[in-house]
Amino acid sequence: MTGSQRGGWGSVPAAVESVFVSYAGPDRAWAEWAAWHLREVGHAVELDVWDWRIGDNFIERMNDAMRRATTVVALFSNNYFDPARWTREEWTSVVARRERIVPVTIEPLTASDIPDILTAVIRKDLHSLDEQAAITALLEAVNGPTGPRTAPSFPGT
Repeated sequence: MTGSQRGGWGSVPAAVESVFVSYAGPDRAWAEWAAWHLREVGHAVELDVWDWRIGDNFIERMNDAMRRATTVVALFSNNYFDPARWTREEWTSVVARRERIVPVTIEPLTASDIPDILTAVIRKDLHSLDEQAAITALLEAVNGPTGPRTAPSFPGT
């Protein structure tokens, strides 16, 4: 039973997403952490280091994964935006096809660190949170907002 099924920290997703986790190699620990928690709540997650075999054609596997994904979780970091990394092809593919990209920042970034085309995309910061808050933020980023669980306070006097 997962945390979401027990009514713990997560929530069962409204719709199961097919998620591809896009990350730079040095950020692998974050990618595995995110993929684990997304799978725990029932999303179908593809992560290269878990799902691709030695000898596979990397370009074909990446292309197929991007086509299958209904959501691409992009782990924004300075490494992620290094022009020499394959992440450039991943995020540009998503943007070009106008598909769903869910950016989460895993280290502090300024607007100048992020390509102009992505600066208007709403991001969720994970880097400054404790683990439980980061799990909640990740799941909210992928599952979407749920609104308040109790009635808001009456704003009148």
